[in-house]
Amino acid sequence: MSCLYDGGVLDTDQLAAARLQETELLSWSLLTWEEAEPRLSPSMALRVRAALDALARGCAPVEPEDGIAPATP
Repeated sequence: MSCLYDGGVLDTDQLAAARLQETELLSWSLLTWEEAEPRLSPSMALRVRAALDALARGCAPVEPEDGIAPATP
């Protein structure tokens, strides 16, 4: 199982106050979709795109299967 969560938009102060678990991370970055897509595996890119699309449509959460969001009635 792979889960992806939207943490919302952080302002400058919130971002500065964030404390990451450095022992659990090899690296991290804040990226636009255009910057992130080429860095992602094809399957993860499908998941992230489905999440971004659901967020834009205001219909989150979504549970995609193999990165494909289920059809809506």
